[in-house]
Amino acid sequence: MIIKIQNENRSVWIPSPTLNSDSYIALLFEIFWILICSIVVIRCVFVLLKTRQVHLNLSLAISILWLQWFEVALAKIFMLPYQYGFYQLNASTSSVSNFWTSDSSKMILVSNYESISNLCIGGFLLWHYVYSLAIGSAAVAVERIFATFFIGDYEHSTRRLIVIIPAIITQIITLRLTVSSLEHKISFGTVIGVFTVQGVYLFGTQIFVFKYNKRLQSMSNNNKYSLSSKYQISENLRVLNMIRSFVLACSIYTLIACLLFYLTVSQYFSGEFESFINHIIETLIFFNPIILSIVIMHSNKFWWLKFWGFRSKIIRDETKKPDIADETDIYFRQLKNAWV
Repeated sequence: MIIKIQNENRSVWIPSPTLNSDSYIALLFEIFWILICSIVVIRCVFVLLKTRQVHLNLSLAISILWLQWFEVALAKIFMLPYQYGFYQLNASTSSVSNFWTSDSSKMILVSNYESISNLCIGGFLLWHYVYSLAIGSAAVAVERIFATFFIGDYEHSTRRLIVIIPAIITQIITLRLTVSSLEHKISFGTVIGVFTVQGVYLFGTQIFVFKYNKRLQSMSNNNKYSLSSKYQISENLRVLNMIRSFVLACSIYTLIACLLFYLTVSQYFSGEFESFINHIIETLIFFNPIILSIVIMHSNKFWWLKFWGFRSKIIRDETKKPDIADETDIYFRQLKNAWV
């Protein structure tokens, strides 16, 4: 929604379509999903950090991205009273449902910035999460690029700067975009552009790194590559296969949200259906851990069982007779332990 501040001749863009809604069912729905998402995020991060199915750098990168979802929960504390009419911005009590508009007559008018300060805090947190999701997920893809670059010793080294530097760069970029969006200095087209580029980059990087490692694997039979390099190539391919569904889900998820956002802002929908689509977009953006966490957990059998707490099943699977693929994995694990 766009809020126009009359006394200061400027406007604020809050990334939420709802104001003065009288649907308490929707309110209960939001509170319910906030609680569910909180549980899912905590559980997912616990599994990622507690188990060592991938390099700790990748686990940390995904965990940082996931934990930022709590910005949404905090933002909702500031915003829900306004969204459902408990606090009024002005004398009007009519319901509002739009993400963005260039029509001044459809903007919400307030007299001063102080009257919307809490709403702006919530808007800042939401914008920051939105851009962190876009830029941060792209930063996750960088981890496997470094794993390919340091192919000789990556798995038995820490190199925490691979996580720290992209995280710092991500924050610098997201803070700049957040402030610009909140102050309505960039258009909805720019926002869509950022997410579209992110989706294409994430998917393209996954394909490029995978194909490059497959090429290295086909060349690894000669004496040019050491045992550690051969292990790293196999590990890269294993991890890339694991996160392939996650990357694909992120890309599709982002592009669908962008398409719906573009259609609703372009007034392709109208009336009650437009309000419904706006709620769908908001749900896609702010409650994505429900889908994406399940996708990333399902990419690894151990993660999946650990996520649902099936400890006895994990123990049985670990004690069964290994097949050829398992024996290969055991060989590489023993090789890795020998380095340590």
